[in-house]
Amino acid sequence: MLLGTFRSPELSPGGRLVERTAVRGALFRGRELLLLASRHGDYKFPGGGVEPGECSGGSPVGGQQLEGYEAELELTPQWVTVDEALAANQAVLNSGVGVMRWLVREIAVLTWLSARSR
Repeated sequence: MLLGTFRSPELSPGGRLVERTAVRGALFRGRELLLLASRHGDYKFPGGGVEPGECSGGSPVGGQQLEGYEAELELTPQWVTVDEALAANQAVLNSGVGVMRWLVREIAVLTWLSARSR
């Protein structure tokens, strides 16, 4: 499912096009969602880019290894509600401290999920 396309405002519209396929996971347990918590207090969906020759149907969490960068950033799996994750991500974005490149994308998806869970 394609939830959206995210573009950086710094990119030139006439510049080189870089397309990247990524797979993210959403695993629910009741009202909680399994996300990766960062040391800054924000959350991201597990998963990552699909490399050439790699299958995109694998499981991103649940006994599986974290992506290389996820382990390097010391992200840890944590159960949290959509609204808790959304509030935490918005707080980190507003603080300007520890803002990672994925934060705007994750806020957009969490906002989408929150609107549909009411």
